[in-house]
Amino acid sequence: MSANRANIDWHLKNMIGGGSIPKLGQKGYAPGAIAIKSTGVVGNGLYINQGDFDYCDFISTDGLSAILDGGAEQDIHEIDTTQNYSLGSRLVSHGPGGSRTYHYAKATNVINDLKHGLKFYGKLDSTDGITYAAPTQTELATAKVVTVDAGDSGDHTANEFRGGYVTIHTHATNNQVTRKVVSNTASDANGYITLTVDKPWGVAITVAFGVEVIGNIYKSIQLRGSGNGGNRYSSVAGMAAVKTTVANTYIWIQTWGPVFINPHGASLQDAGIATDERRLVFDFEGSVSIQEDCNGATDDHQHAGFIIDRNAAGTMALPLCMLQISP
Repeated sequence: MSANRANIDWHLKNMIGGGSIPKLGQKGYAPGAIAIKSTGVVGNGLYINQGDFDYCDFISTDGLSAILDGGAEQDIHEIDTTQNYSLGSRLVSHGPGGSRTYHYAKATNVINDLKHGLKFYGKLDSTDGITYAAPTQTELATAKVVTVDAGDSGDHTANEFRGGYVTIHTHATNNQVTRKVVSNTASDANGYITLTVDKPWGVAITVAFGVEVIGNIYKSIQLRGSGNGGNRYSSVAGMAAVKTTVANTYIWIQTWGPVFINPHGASLQDAGIATDERRLVFDFEGSVSIQEDCNGATDDHQHAGFIIDRNAAGTMALPLCMLQISP
């Protein structure tokens, strides 16, 4: 009874409002428990526990995580070398004129221009994931864990793969199972790690299966334009909201909504001046362009969005665009 009274008291206080949301991993909050953040400048509003009683994970209705232990509020145009939110967290700037969407990411090289989209980078190598390993033990179909030998990909820290994805290859036709990683243990003396996922496997796991792990896709975002070279096997994650001066910096990247874009990195590119030039794509190094102006123009370029308006007389040097990567 006393525990229930404590929970009721906590909920009443947070329904009134406050600046503190339960930190990731705390115990004692039921799935679906709510909290309201009403002070500060970032992420105010309703948060819901997407975790369980033993490991809470309060996420705002827009997709923003609670501030991590040791972290602080980080506004859209601020940078920090400390990680303040879960990677991939979604922040929506609401207000007159519509909304703009941002995602929280780690820029692993210096972002010295805002003309190029930042690319997902290094997601499939052996150090940022587990390319293929067999489960070390069987698991029931109702289980949400799998233990693998990750020794060949180096030592891994606790929760390093949080927000990434695990795929179980059952070796049956068209029967791969993919789940999101909620947490993982650090590598033990044998190089083994145990991953906990968001939903049960739905199929009994055997040691004859194969496991692949890809890290959080926002863990390494890079500028590949302006002399950094392209990577035609990776896609653009978003447009940087601010420049950085050092690598391994945590930033917000815009993924949706109105933005002025410098097409193809040229100061007076004529994109959108001709009639019917509306659709924008990303070129191989991350620059934004009209399809026919791309390097090796094909229909396979990544969609970037469309031009909202552009003065045909050229008095507005940069077109106002609707960015359309991730809403």
